[in-house]
Amino acid sequence: MTVSKAQEEMISELRQQKFYLESQAGKLEAQNAKLEEHLEKMSQQEQTKRNRLLELESKLREMGLEHEEEKMEIKRQVSELTLSLQERESQISSLQAARLALESQLQQAKTELEETTAEAEEEIHALRNHRDEIQRKFDALRDSCSVITDLEEQLTQLSQENAELNRQNFYLSKQLDEASDEREDQLQLSQEVDRLRREVADREMHLNNQKQNIETLKTTCSMLEEQVVELESLNDELLEKERQWEAWRGALEDEKSQAERRTRDLQRLLDNEKQNRLRADQRSTESRQAVELAVREHQTEMLALQQALKEQRLKAESLSDTLNDLEKKHAMLEMNARSLQQKLETERELKQRLMEEQGKLQQQMDLQKSHIFRLTQGLQDALDQTDMLKTERTDLEYQLENIQVLHQIPLQLEYSHGTAQSWLDVGAVYSHEKVKMEGTISQQTKLIDFLQAKMDQPTKKKKQGIFGRRREDVGTTTTGALAPQAQPAVPLQYGELKLAFEKERSRCADLEEALQKMRIELRSLREEAAHFKAQEHAAPSTPAQARHQILMSAIVKSPEHQPNASSLLNPSSRCKETSTPEEFGRRVKERMHHNIPHRFSVGLNMRAAKCAVCLDTVHFGRQAATCLECHALCHPKCSPCLPATCGLPAEYAAHFSEALCREKAGSPALQAKEASGHVRLEGWMKQPR
Repeated sequence: MTVSKAQEEMISELRQQKFYLESQAGKLEAQNAKLEEHLEKMSQQEQTKRNRLLELESKLREMGLEHEEEKMEIKRQVSELTLSLQERESQISSLQAARLALESQLQQAKTELEETTAEAEEEIHALRNHRDEIQRKFDALRDSCSVITDLEEQLTQLSQENAELNRQNFYLSKQLDEASDEREDQLQLSQEVDRLRREVADREMHLNNQKQNIETLKTTCSMLEEQVVELESLNDELLEKERQWEAWRGALEDEKSQAERRTRDLQRLLDNEKQNRLRADQRSTESRQAVELAVREHQTEMLALQQALKEQRLKAESLSDTLNDLEKKHAMLEMNARSLQQKLETERELKQRLMEEQGKLQQQMDLQKSHIFRLTQGLQDALDQTDMLKTERTDLEYQLENIQVLHQIPLQLEYSHGTAQSWLDVGAVYSHEKVKMEGTISQQTKLIDFLQAKMDQPTKKKKQGIFGRRREDVGTTTTGALAPQAQPAVPLQYGELKLAFEKERSRCADLEEALQKMRIELRSLREEAAHFKAQEHAAPSTPAQARHQILMSAIVKSPEHQPNASSLLNPSSRCKETSTPEEFGRRVKERMHHNIPHRFSVGLNMRAAKCAVCLDTVHFGRQAATCLECHALCHPKCSPCLPATCGLPAEYAAHFSEALCREKAGSPALQAKEASGHVRLEGWMKQPR
């Protein structure tokens, strides 16, 4: 029972390890798929970013050419502006000459006006005196009627002369006002000329600034990136401004001709000139601000694009680094998946062996149970016999009591002397049998207690080895101590029990030896798997499933078409070290072929599993092909590719693969390689229960 429990625990642990390895393999496959998708996305993103960088570089080249063209256009516009400024300066000089002429005319007009005003004042004063005299004469001659008409005529004449003088006075005052207005206009013209001079100086400074800006643009033009639409709009604005400058120049020429022809319209022309100057200043300031704003925007865009280019380069470098890391991780995961697949195959083989051993142990346990049942039946018979003896004992005790009662009667003592003697003999025999039965019962109860304790007590292991052994010292000593004591008076049933117990002990020892061998074999297999894993890390080999399929396909082939065994396996295959060269030669000479086709039935899959051909997942509820004999499961499309090895024993495939491994391992090239570069490492490992 204890051995079967230990084997069941080991089988459950192996099943858990198998499920864990299968889940890990599924997770690794999912991680590999995710990593592949991520790598594809990263490669696509990197390709798009590279295309974007190429487009940006082409745009930078195009915009550099456009900047060169715009720089030439700006130079041409600057030259045109300098020419227009020179023309304006000539116009300003002509206007200054006209202003000087107007100033001289104004001075002459002022002198004439002063003279006329002085004469007018003298005439007004004389007229006032004359009016006073006439008034006095009128007062003196008012009484006279003869001279009234003459006086009235004189009065009318004087009034007419007064009106004429008033008109002359008004005209002179008007001329005086016009002269004062002309003087103010002359002052305004001088101020306007000064302002024009200042504007010319400002234009020269602006021209110098533009020259400096052109010099700075020469150095930074290669790095600027401008928008095509803004450049076109700026070009249109410059063309429009050029047309406006040309129209303005024509207007100025017309105004100059009009000023030369008509001096009376000079004020209007000067006012128009002021308005045009103000508009030109506003436009020039607006154009300068627009150019500066465009330059700043282009600089900011250039810096932003440079920063974006740096970021894209850094991102591309980081993505390339991550891609390399992911490729390394992918390779490591593939290697781990291969090693896990090999472990899974070894665990499956080990599970199959353990299942077979479990079946054998189950048969042995059934035999042990039958023996235990026989022993219990014998014990039950012994207990029944003890019950019968107890009843006989009670009967004898009752008879003894009756005898004692009979001995107490003195009158009948002599009469029943012979009868009492016979009863005393019976009591002696009974006491002897009673002692024997009590000894037998005590020994049987001790044996029953010992067997019950051996069945109930938990199994203990020694601490000498890694896997340990079961302790049997207590049982051996106790049975060894009980056996000599029980031999003097041993019934037949106790002898059978003892023989059965000895048989069970020998079987348990055999089972424990087999279990110890199995553990040693498991440890060697695990060491071999670790060695396989180390070899896979050193040089990647063919996956275990692929090797298995190659072996199966090689087994299926006939001996005359069978290829060389060394070409079917990778050089990393390893073999056990227990076979001798004679066995190796004998095994290689053997011809092994197995060609039994599978009997597939296609139906719905009731639980998720792995395909035996492509190792992909056969999902729940999908169509799956299942062999009716060996229960191999695969996709319907993969069923023709499955080797025809239905019913092939595991030992048969292991024998064939071992022969191939040994043939490859015996090659001198591999031996020289292992002797030169292979180092074998050994050590203890702690295996969980």
